[in-house]
Amino acid sequence: MTGMKKKKVFDRFVALVLSLAMLIVFPIVSFADVFAGTVDATNNTQAVQTDDSAAAESGNTGSDQDQETQATDPTDSDKTADEGNSDSSASDKDSSGSDNDSSVVKYPRQTFEDSVNGTKINVTAPEGALPEGTTMEVKAVANSDVKDAVEKAANREIKDMQAIDISFHKDGKEVEPNSKVTVQFSGMDMDGDSIQVFHMSDKASSADKVAESKSMTNASVEADQFSIYVLAGLGDNGKVRATYNFYDGDKLVDTQIVKDGETLVEPSVPAGSADKQFAGWATKADSNDYQTFGAISIPDTATEDYTVDLYAQYGIKQYVRFHSSSLDSSIILQTKSGVAGDTIKTNDVSVTTLSGQALTGWSTTKGGTETVGDEITLGDKDADLYPVISDVNWVTFDSNGGTYVDPEYALPGKNVAEPTAPTKVGYTFKG
Repeated sequence: MTGMKKKKVFDRFVALVLSLAMLIVFPIVSFADVFAGTVDATNNTQAVQTDDSAAAESGNTGSDQDQETQATDPTDSDKTADEGNSDSSASDKDSSGSDNDSSVVKYPRQTFEDSVNGTKINVTAPEGALPEGTTMEVKAVANSDVKDAVEKAANREIKDMQAIDISFHKDGKEVEPNSKVTVQFSGMDMDGDSIQVFHMSDKASSADKVAESKSMTNASVEADQFSIYVLAGLGDNGKVRATYNFYDGDKLVDTQIVKDGETLVEPSVPAGSADKQFAGWATKADSNDYQTFGAISIPDTATEDYTVDLYAQYGIKQYVRFHSSSLDSSIILQTKSGVAGDTIKTNDVSVTTLSGQALTGWSTTKGGTETVGDEITLGDKDADLYPVISDVNWVTFDSNGGTYVDPEYALPGKNVAEPTAPTKVGYTFKG
């Protein structure tokens, strides 16, 4: 009995020692498992559980069940480790997600440089204008392909020309800037007195002036559309030209381009109608201020070519009737017409007179002696003119082999006006 009691005491002692060992060792294993996450730590846990079973067989059943439950259920440390692993995975995902950030297209400030036929092209694109990785391509364009359009737009003599096609590309596709970029052309040596820069969307389009430079070696332009740019060296010492367009109603009947001092020629007079007569050419803004013709004076204040649109003006037709007799209005020698304000010449209409008489003028009254002079200004009514015939003294001139001199007359008691001097080859007229 004493031996069996001793054995039971010993067994209980062993069980107590194992239980204490389990309480001490199990948390350490769990802590290592959380932070190391290794299979060995798991095996250690399983080993502890095995030890717990052995302890249970030794009779410490209640304590063993408590410890088995503790080993089976996840601890707070295990949960924290799992959450930490989850956070680590999320971090890895975010790290891999940075690849998406790299796919966002950036638009940094960029500069481009190229040259064609000795002309340098430098482009500065501000931030936001072109995507990162954009390339610039420049190509020469035949002058013959754009000459007509540029000459029409320049409206001046072109002494020199260079056409360049500029384009931008990204990933094999042509792109246009989102905002204006600065394009600098340099290294040229163009003929002329100034450079004008024109833009054309293609070879068949019209040319639009976008910049001008007084230098013949460089020019610049701000642009957000790219295709063909033409550098044109202009002549005429930069003289301004005036373009005159003449309209009869909505129909363009004539166009003339003149520089300072050149002659503006009056177009053919429109036919008018039965009751209206052409009065002159004027702008719509001031239909009573008629354009004069002859040498044109370009204002000093004009720095660019300009256009004047003139329209045919019509008025109520008025007539001037020239009668053959100073007392009889039944016979009309000639009729002239005009509108109010027009001047009608009278000194180019003649009548037949008797010897010793002469037509000395035209009067607005029958039998009148007061003449209207060499011309009459029309009012708002027709005018009738009657000849004033007077007794005169005629004087004829013998030019002695020189050019013919018309006879002159003088009223009684008056002197004869000096005639036009005759000319004769090899001689000087002295009187």
